[in-house]
Amino acid sequence: MHQVEVCNLSKIYKIRKNENQGYQTLRDIISQKANNLCQYISGHKKSEPTSPLSQSFKALDDISFTINQGESVGFIGLNGAGKSTLLKILSRITEPSKGTAIIRGRVTSLLEVGTGFHPELTGKENIYLNGAILGMSRTEINKRFDEIVEFSEVSNFLNTPVKRFSSGMQVRLAFSVAAHLNSDILIIDEVLAVGDLKFQKRCVNKISEVTNKGKTILFVSHNMGAISELCNRAILLDKGKLISDDETSNIIKKYLQLNSENSKNSSRFLEVDPQSPCNITNISVSNNLNEFNGSFDISDPILITIKYTVKKRYENLILCISLARNGFALINTYHTDNLTSLPLTEPGEYTSTCQLPPMFLKAGSYVIDVSIGPPTILIESIPAALTFEVLELKINTLFKGYKNERSGHIIAPSKWATIKNHA
Repeated sequence: MHQVEVCNLSKIYKIRKNENQGYQTLRDIISQKANNLCQYISGHKKSEPTSPLSQSFKALDDISFTINQGESVGFIGLNGAGKSTLLKILSRITEPSKGTAIIRGRVTSLLEVGTGFHPELTGKENIYLNGAILGMSRTEINKRFDEIVEFSEVSNFLNTPVKRFSSGMQVRLAFSVAAHLNSDILIIDEVLAVGDLKFQKRCVNKISEVTNKGKTILFVSHNMGAISELCNRAILLDKGKLISDDETSNIIKKYLQLNSENSKNSSRFLEVDPQSPCNITNISVSNNLNEFNGSFDISDPILITIKYTVKKRYENLILCISLARNGFALINTYHTDNLTSLPLTEPGEYTSTCQLPPMFLKAGSYVIDVSIGPPTILIESIPAALTFEVLELKINTLFKGYKNERSGHIIAPSKWATIKNHA
């Protein structure tokens, strides 16, 4: 029976304070130690401690959990939560600073592109190398060799050094090796984002298949849809600490709450310029239930509300919202877009709401700019007024064209239909 048991696990890294300090050679260390010893013997060693050149950073902080045979467990958390560090310890790539990680069974890891491959060896040689590392005989590897090659779709390049493979080819071969060799525990860290649509779908199906055969899966992903589909249990990490270990649906809810606490404010009040004929006083963002958790799912509508004060009569006043993602300007939308003519705006206080439809924005971080004025005159502009996140939470986007990592910036409202042509 294979099992993963983690008890009071911590990982501490040393961070150099002085960027110009550089790395010390063995000669430097020996010379420094000898000099310190001479100073101590001669009585000239300073009693006061020198200021430390480095400080400690806890990537993992006293976490404990147990994963039993056949479980598929997702690890969720914001960037810097410690997910990848944990998997590297479980994969025996790095050692813990404190605590224990007991792994019963053969482990195969797929942590990043090229993991476990020797770049100078061919694809075929790396298959046998990975099998040998797992303790498999050549006969055992031969039995699965054809399956590995067929699944990876790199048969034409088996005798080519892996260093000449594209990232997609490396991922296909690495996943195929990991999934087909005789391992008990499969560790996957976000690497499936590199593959194409067809291969990602096959990977999802293969993970479900190996889980049903009793293998244990440890899966890290920012795609909550994939976590929901593949894992019935999830562990939430934040800043190196284990926050919660529960059913996947409950962990995703807590992850959203955590993301909300680390997000920007949902509303921004602005100072009023008494000399300006028009002032934007408040900008807010929410869903259609007037709630804001710092993030939205791609299937949620997003409401942007602008409050402004007009001090004189305008016949052609226009309110504009600009939206940018990753520094790329996406859209400009005016509050007059649905009107056939420019409105007459009398002095007073106004509220305008723009609703972005569901399945419109891809996952990512968005910045809202707001401006107001007649068509050729800018009265007031608020750059980077608010920010919000769009996440892939309710829908598994692994084999969708609008997945975050794929090209494009918005989700095209396309309708597809496929029929089988008769001969």
